Amino acid sequence: MIEPSPLHSQPVVIVAGPTASGKTAYVHELLQHFSGVMVNADMGQLYQPLSIGTAKPTLSKLPYQTYGFDYFLEPNDLSASAYRRFVFSCMDTHPQQNDVFFIVGGSHFYLKSLFYPPCEYHGDKFDIPSYEPSWDLLHTIDPVRANMIHSHDTYRIKRALDIWYTTGVLPSQCKPVFHNPFQKVVLVFIHPERAVLQERIHQRTILMLEQGWVEEAACLIDTPWENFIAYKGLIGYRDIIQWIRNGRQSCQYSELVDRIYHDTIAYAKRQVTFWQSFSRQLQHDAPYIPMITITSSYSSCELVNTIKNILQ
Repeated sequence: MIEPSPLHSQPVVIVAGPTASGKTAYVHELLQHFSGVMVNADMGQLYQPLSIGTAKPTLSKLPYQTYGFDYFLEPNDLSASAYRRFVFSCMDTHPQQNDVFFIVGGSHFYLKSLFYPPCEYHGDKFDIPSYEPSWDLLHTIDPVRANMIHSHDTYRIKRALDIWYTTGVLPSQCKPVFHNPFQKVVLVFIHPERAVLQERIHQRTILMLEQGWVEEAACLIDTPWENFIAYKGLIGYRDIIQWIRNGRQSCQYSELVDRIYHDTIAYAKRQVTFWQSFSRQLQHDAPYIPMITITSSYSSCELVNTIKNILQ
């Protein structure tokens, strides 16, 4: 288990929510009222070639410092443990120690790792055999953990198998323990009404395709990125690449849009479910940490004033 890290003195505002909920826009607004930086907590936006399809902000137009966008030029994994270390390193080395750190993104497992350090092994590792991560393999090793994971959730299946092969500990017995590394922190969850979110997802899907998502995906064909985006389950890219390989038939375009739209809605539901579980756990372990849920009717002015009152 990771040793508890020292408390970080900079104020932290974590802005989470389902995809297309407006997280980045809220942070843009907040940074007009606070001296601070934006830290990426969106897995897809870590990667330089993935911009349009991940709704990455245009970094050159941002009037404030950012961390964690375009972090990788090549297809590499960033585990929750590594993400946690990355955030703390940014805070330790940032020159303005009074700046507010706005950590924003929908990869909620990254955000959870900040408070629940994932299990890690620091001794001599066992010899790790070559294996193909699969739910069936995990089930033969640890049926308890396997039954907690969807059979298509390759990330968590691989993580569970890695824990077993590197520690010899059953993944179901390796549970992170709460530790708050921040002196001042507030969590904001943006949760628009369902109909509002679905319409945003639909409009954004169309807009991203109009902005060049097809061309962005085409550049990944027959490169290491193609297998990587399939492995990471990044929405839309595989469907677009398949549509390109099928000859870019206009009669199939609306079907492509619908598939991306419905996959994104399903992903948004999973994000909300994960956050609800995480927030209940956090409220149990740390009821003193402020948590704000924002609906479509919540104004940015209200949010600014609320955060100012909490952080002062």
